[in-house]
Amino acid sequence: MMRYRWLLVCVLLFFLAVGVLAADGRDHFSNGLQSIYYFSVRIDQRFSNIVPLRTAVHEFREAIAGGQDVDESRAMLALVLSAQGELDDALHEYASLASENPDAGWIAAMQGDVYRRAGDFERAAEKYEEALVTEDFARAHMGLARIALIEDRTADAVERLVIVVELAPDLVDAQFELGRIRFSEGDYEAALEHFQVANNFEPRDAEIHYYLGRVYEAQDKDEQAAYAFDRVQQLDPDFATEKLHEE
Repeated sequence: MMRYRWLLVCVLLFFLAVGVLAADGRDHFSNGLQSIYYFSVRIDQRFSNIVPLRTAVHEFREAIAGGQDVDESRAMLALVLSAQGELDDALHEYASLASENPDAGWIAAMQGDVYRRAGDFERAAEKYEEALVTEDFARAHMGLARIALIEDRTADAVERLVIVVELAPDLVDAQFELGRIRFSEGDYEAALEHFQVANNFEPRDAEIHYYLGRVYEAQDKDEQAAYAFDRVQQLDPDFATEKLHEE
């Protein structure tokens, strides 16, 4: 399962900006959004000479240099750089964005994500807490939950995850992690509820179907378990081979 939903954020912002694209499809900011859209529909797999994310980075930098939609361009640039693993550059862009928008807590939450990916959990936690001073951001709570899971602080993780699913029920990763925790605790009904919600939002995720199968198996619901494991095989044969054959 993809644990970073940055692409969904990009696509969401793209559709929010459709009006801009319709009005003027030639400016650098719009071109950057268009490039992200091309990446989301995997156009680079059909046309090898097109490198959408590299183009997006170029276009957003040109927009910033030209003073066009600077904050929006910098935010998108930082997001793309982070997705490509260019974490220092992403942090630089977020720092510039934060200096111009000191009251925007969401920027601190995004910085927290980058620090967490870089393995600097202490700095990441500081940024998540900074974000929560301004608003109850689901993203910040989710980041703190991830750190707690890495550090084997399950109770702290659960506390954060419960908040996340209350604030953002459609945040699949939170539903999934709560499901796994409840499953490990033997609370199969609660686990099933979380996995079903996750499946509603990500119906083609093999790992979610795998855990649905595990829960059904534990509940002696053999028919439902078999169906779930069949879906795993259909959606991701390699994952199915790894997980189903080891049991």
